Amino acid sequence: MNKKKILTIILVLIVVLLGGASYYIAIQLSNKQAIAPTAPESRPKASETVNEGESCNMTTSPARECATGFNCQSISEVRGADGVCVQEGWTASSNCSVTATAVACTPSDTVTCSPDCPTACGTAASTITTCTNSCGVATTKECVATEACSKATLKGSKTAYKNEVANIPGKYTLTTEIETVAKSQIYVYSIVLTNDSDVNATGVTIKDSLANVPSVTFMDTVSGCSFNATSKELICNTTVNKDETKTFSFRVKTVDGIINGEIISNTAMVTYDGGDRLELVKDLPISTVVGCNHTCTTDEECSTGLTCDATTNKCRKSACLSEDDCTCNIVITSTIAPTVTKTTTVTATPTEKVVVEATPTVLPETGIFDLPGIAAFGGGLVLAVVGILLAL
Repeated sequence: MNKKKILTIILVLIVVLLGGASYYIAIQLSNKQAIAPTAPESRPKASETVNEGESCNMTTSPARECATGFNCQSISEVRGADGVCVQEGWTASSNCSVTATAVACTPSDTVTCSPDCPTACGTAASTITTCTNSCGVATTKECVATEACSKATLKGSKTAYKNEVANIPGKYTLTTEIETVAKSQIYVYSIVLTNDSDVNATGVTIKDSLANVPSVTFMDTVSGCSFNATSKELICNTTVNKDETKTFSFRVKTVDGIINGEIISNTAMVTYDGGDRLELVKDLPISTVVGCNHTCTTDEECSTGLTCDATTNKCRKSACLSEDDCTCNIVITSTIAPTVTKTTTVTATPTEKVVVEATPTVLPETGIFDLPGIAAFGGGLVLAVVGILLAL
């Protein structure tokens, strides 16, 4: 009986010891600690991720991997482990701390400059030194040449026009182009600029000097232009946009002392940004043999059929000196009937046909009851009655 009790007590003790040992081993494994002080540290499974500072296995296959951004580095002093997870670019020490180490930088192709290469058109190739590479190291950069800048191209012309009656200062009608001028004649100079390029023409300046043209005097000009009376120079400033045409005009008057056959030559100079200078010239021969209503001194200066009116000093027709269009009224006498003569006055040009309405011939008024008629009628009636009675 006593033996059974003793055996039971021994079995109970053995069960208690085994339970305590199992509990101790489980606690050690859950804390990843060595089961015994002299036993090697527990190693996690190869499939698990190990964080910074934790032990990692460098010999197992596959190798024990650290978390992203960490490397498994060998440290023999770390409690007998194969290694410890250390952040990339850092070095582990024997006491499991990590220290920073210089990490070599490999520069990329990216170069940052301040200021960067110029981009304006027409810039030559160059090298700039205000640059750093992707690692922050000072460097240089080669700047290639840029394409040539597009330039505006202006075309121009200069023409002379007859001064129309309706023209007023600054506003002219350019209708009739002239190729000669006479004494005391007012006419209009017109400068036309056309930009048929793809770039606006800026800084456009027109200069037209009359200082060397004593044959004319300045009268007025359009808006946008001005005349310096001292230098006798006309100046216009403007911008001519691409595909645009602009016209600038001014009026002048010839002096009385001009000489037949001489030339009035006038030049306008045009400049603009980046473009070639234009010289626009207009030559006008002087003709003192002029037509109707032009200034004259003698009859020889008037064209055929005209005379120089001493009162107005204008070429007019001698038959009608007061008519400035040289068209005279014509008086025509025509006989319509032998017994009737009628004088009709009409106005016509020499080339027009004159149509005159005919007046019908007026006949003398007559009547059936005048005395000779009544006597002839009564005598005829008596003879007729007598003839009838004799016949009976």
